[in-house]
Amino acid sequence: MTDIALRQVRAVIAACEEGSFTRAAERENATQSGISQHVAAVERALGVKLFERSARGIVPTPAGLRYYFTNSSPIGKTKDPMRQMSKTGRLSWTRTDAQRREERRGGFEERAVDLR
Repeated sequence: MTDIALRQVRAVIAACEEGSFTRAAERENATQSGISQHVAAVERALGVKLFERSARGIVPTPAGLRYYFTNSSPIGKTKDPMRQMSKTGRLSWTRTDAQRREERRGGFEERAVDLR
């Protein structure tokens, strides 16, 4: 199995959404060359080309789009817990529909993680 770091996945997602390594770098607070290197590393690891490159920017290949749609939703969700941080230093998790149903049946306990 090939190891691909989270920062590399985020670089591919940003590049796909921004259509440019430069804009992706600005968004991710990275350098253009760093984003380009991360994307190239993912392409090598997967053995496929994720973007067509030109002077006008980048366009995802079919494999690039597949990779983007497979990874963009889970990666976007990794930010949610930090957005939900309260002033008390506790991290609250949003209940899913399944958890709400379980709560109505009496089987759900609200949990929080103390970050102090």
